[in-house]
Amino acid sequence: MRPGLIAGWVLLATIFMREFSLSLFLPLNSLRSPLRGWFNALPKDTQKMLRDLRREYGVRYAQTLMDDESAIRKEWQAKHGVKFYDPSPEDAKFIRQAGNAANEQMFKKQEADGHKNVRQVWAYYLKARQKYEAERKKKANG
Repeated sequence: MRPGLIAGWVLLATIFMREFSLSLFLPLNSLRSPLRGWFNALPKDTQKMLRDLRREYGVRYAQTLMDDESAIRKEWQAKHGVKFYDPSPEDAKFIRQAGNAANEQMFKKQEADGHKNVRQVWAYYLKARQKYEAERKKKANG
């Protein structure tokens, strides 16, 4: 591929990922038209390239975010004496239950608005998050 063509595809991928406000974990086949039709009309190798770029972007974005948050925590600890604690098992259970209840309300609202796949998208996100967290942990320990 010519350098100008590669730069064009990178620009297209960036626009595709940012301007259409796609979640980094949203399956591409769940897109609504006209974007879905546009994506499906692309050659299969181009679709694969965009999926690969999107995955790489998502992994880099998540890693950068976690690294930034870690640096902020360290700075606050040193600069302000802030101490961070993990929740107790009871608190963790309460937080998880409250989060699940809030998610359930959001799912119902989204479904009422005609978004039929919100639970599948959430399940996809959770599965991807667990996978990437495991990869990150393995890389950090290995």
